[in-house]
Amino acid sequence: MEHIKKIMVGIDSSFMDKTIIPYTKFICDIFPVEKLYIVNAIKHLNIPDELLKEYPDFISQTIEERRKDIKEDIEKAITREGLEIEYIIKQGNPTKMIMELSEKEKVDLILIGRKITIPSSSSTGPRLARRANCNLMIIPEGVKPKLKKMLVPLDYSEHSKQAFHYAVDLARELGESTSIITQNVYTIPAGWHYTGKTKEEFNKIMKKNSENSYNHFLKEFDTKGVKIKSFFHLDDNDDLTSDILRVTQDKRPDWIIIGAKGRTAATALFIGSFAEKLISTITHVPIFIARPKGKNAGILDYIKEI
Repeated sequence: MEHIKKIMVGIDSSFMDKTIIPYTKFICDIFPVEKLYIVNAIKHLNIPDELLKEYPDFISQTIEERRKDIKEDIEKAITREGLEIEYIIKQGNPTKMIMELSEKEKVDLILIGRKITIPSSSSTGPRLARRANCNLMIIPEGVKPKLKKMLVPLDYSEHSKQAFHYAVDLARELGESTSIITQNVYTIPAGWHYTGKTKEEFNKIMKKNSENSYNHFLKEFDTKGVKIKSFFHLDDNDDLTSDILRVTQDKRPDWIIIGAKGRTAATALFIGSFAEKLISTITHVPIFIARPKGKNAGILDYIKEI
């Protein structure tokens, strides 16, 4: 497993920080983190020109005050010795700032929050899900730091292999108290009725095929000592995210781990519309998007799109 040594955390100086800061501490406790980048993007100060003429240091003083407040909150919660913390507070677009800085500093994981109780117009989560050049974790408001059970949706593709590999390594490092749930959602192909079989009979055939694919998939991994429970569900409404939602409500995982190898047509399922819909649908479980560092397609080009 690629060790997570550099983390970048998006802080917005709102009530969301009460979730993000404790979760950051939790991540620093379970990973060998060496450096923490705390990023706060100030979108709009809306300061009249007349005021700036009279107080030319207004913006710099405002930013410095924000820095002091954030630093106080962070250092009150995170006290681990040897952890280097850098604070980056400035005006700008949050998504663009995080992307540029994560690329420049070669970070291993980006942490951002997702507001639930108050609607937010921010599209930081979906945009970073598409364009981030490293692992990304989206943490819903109010979630308590915990990792005993991980859900990994599988379609047996390369990007789901990446997610499963990450989950297995993480479970092994955290010990026997941590387990993995896998879920494969299969479909019944159009034209099944031409076979002369009933829908129930064809469902059994497709489920058995999914189970066989899973057993073949599993042979590629060393899962010794890792507790894994697998589920196979029929997608009967053409909505993969609703099937995953039902499992999260029933099995209550602490994390959902999905994978991404890069932003290409071949990975659209787990990094395009699927990831965006999953982020908007699953509002009670943190989503970890596992991506090998730097394995995106043209990060600087996508920064220009924002």
